[in-house]
Amino acid sequence: MRAIVSQIQPYCRRLWSPVLMMTLFRQRLEAYGFSGMLGSLWPVVPESSLITLAQQ
Repeated sequence: MRAIVSQIQPYCRRLWSPVLMMTLFRQRLEAYGFSGMLGSLWPVVPESSLITLAQQ
């Protein structure tokens, strides 16, 4: 996983993985520095709402 991420990071701002809905895999992906994730655990929200959501 580390090799894949390091190779695509300079060219790709997003990485999609169908396993994000599983907490274990989400935690493993967080270790690679992903700043945002989308999966069935999280609803889609506008960027302007992120600060408000993080403060709750």
